[in-house]
Amino acid sequence: MGALHRSPRIRFRSSRKDGAVSVLALTGATASELRAADGWARANGGRVLRIAVDGGLLAWREIRRRCDLYVGDGDSAAPPRDTESILYETDKAFSDLAGALDVAHRRGARVGCVAGLTGGRLDHEWGNLLELAAHVRKFRGLLAPTPRGWVVLTAGGVTVETLPGRTFSLFAPAGPARVDLSGSRWTLRDARLRPGSRGLSNVTGERLRLTVRSGAACLVFPEP
Repeated sequence: MGALHRSPRIRFRSSRKDGAVSVLALTGATASELRAADGWARANGGRVLRIAVDGGLLAWREIRRRCDLYVGDGDSAAPPRDTESILYETDKAFSDLAGALDVAHRRGARVGCVAGLTGGRLDHEWGNLLELAAHVRKFRGLLAPTPRGWVVLTAGGVTVETLPGRTFSLFAPAGPARVDLSGSRWTLRDARLRPGSRGLSNVTGERLRLTVRSGAACLVFPEP
């Protein structure tokens, strides 16, 4: 059984059943990643906005689900004729994911689920992670199921239910952050985090609670 079959139960602060959730499929997204992201969105959101980010269109087709919107420059998959498309020039100063996150925010998404976060080139992987950190304040939270585990970002707060004794790490990916953390072996109260390794390799109890007082934080649940 892989990480996608042992997904934690994630609830972002103030998220409601009627909140819009966007599912973004990136180039390199696998069918299992996209099913996991789409399944979380359907279970935790009212309206689901399904976005193909350029080559992520192929993943939507693989799971035989139609997306609502195509966003990208078309260098990995041609825009579908029967779907609304937002097209960019190939020679641009931002990634297709950055554009898609902006579009999702403008269309009312409060949570974003990303499939394919780590499925591309090494530099694309870094760019994807940095874009999530840069955009997370626009959302209640962002999450990504990957074959190596789950990534959860928030600038507000999140509750995570998972198996006790599971390894996780807490990072401040977008600059200094102040956080409270409970339900773990090592807890924090109004702690100041900076980008770095503080927060690496903690252990869960049954219910993990993270409150972000300022800045943004990222929880990583690696596959054992």
